[in-house]
Amino acid sequence: MAVKNPTPSEMVALQYLWENRTASVPELHQHICKAGDVGYTTVLKRMQRMEEKGLVKRVATDGRAHRYQAVSKSKNTRKTLVKRLIESAFDNSANALIQHAIDQQDLSPKEIVEIRDLLDRVEASKAKKR
Repeated sequence: MAVKNPTPSEMVALQYLWENRTASVPELHQHICKAGDVGYTTVLKRMQRMEEKGLVKRVATDGRAHRYQAVSKSKNTRKTLVKRLIESAFDNSANALIQHAIDQQDLSPKEIVEIRDLLDRVEASKAKKR
């Protein structure tokens, strides 16, 4: 199934669902309100729209409250979003995206080491394929 484009506010809900597997609207409302005042009915409507878009599904519960679960794994959603971003904003250049991302962030020494390690792994993988 193709991943739909989640909005930034839908991504907040998806992040919570990926971390917690399932959540009710009251749980999501409490979490979302940490970032700003959002009405309960707004969160409910957002979850209904996300279900219509195929981003989440309702799962069986013992009580009355509906529980929601993300349909796609975080890795798949991020992969699709990054691919679309590279195509639309960076002229199909992953290199341009990576350079832009690095230029925009104040990377910690640990993050720099992690990036170097990733590049080393990519380089080693490419060498094995030759």
